[in-house]
Amino acid sequence: CLVGSEMCIRDSYQDRFRTPEYFWFSPDSLEFRGYRLVGHEYQEIPPTSANKRWSEELELYLGVEQGKLRYFTPSGQLIPTPQEAALQEMAIAESAQQQAQQAQNEAQQAQHEAQHEKLRADTLAAYLRSLGINPEQINWKVCRLNGYNKVVGGFKEFKRNFLIAKTKEQSRLD
Repeated sequence: CLVGSEMCIRDSYQDRFRTPEYFWFSPDSLEFRGYRLVGHEYQEIPPTSANKRWSEELELYLGVEQGKLRYFTPSGQLIPTPQEAALQEMAIAESAQQQAQQAQNEAQQAQHEAQHEKLRADTLAAYLRSLGINPEQINWKVCRLNGYNKVVGGFKEFKRNFLIAKTKEQSRLD
């Protein structure tokens, strides 16, 4: 046998090593074959319609993808190389980190809004106290029922609406 030839290698695996399966791939010509030891001789593993060959030992398909010999799952899905798997994991981790950052930003925004609303409520309470009105004694339900539940326009508008509501409430009680 010609040393290094496919036939010589195949015969060595067949006769000396008794390797159950043997695959041969040439990256130059993209030629790809597979052999399975049946009895004392190798028989070629027939390719699928997608030119993949089933390995009973690995329980995977082997095939050529983009000029490289690759593994495929029994359903035909490409199995990523360790480098590809690492890149996928990095992408997943980066995506998770971005989602966590977004959630943190949203939480900070909500906290700022809550602090702003508390400051507005505290300022309004201080303003009402400066007018001699105890905010805890205001019947906010009556104010809302009379349509004076909007404090958005500022304190002057609130004061005007509150005084109107208080006057209506007082006149109704009299």
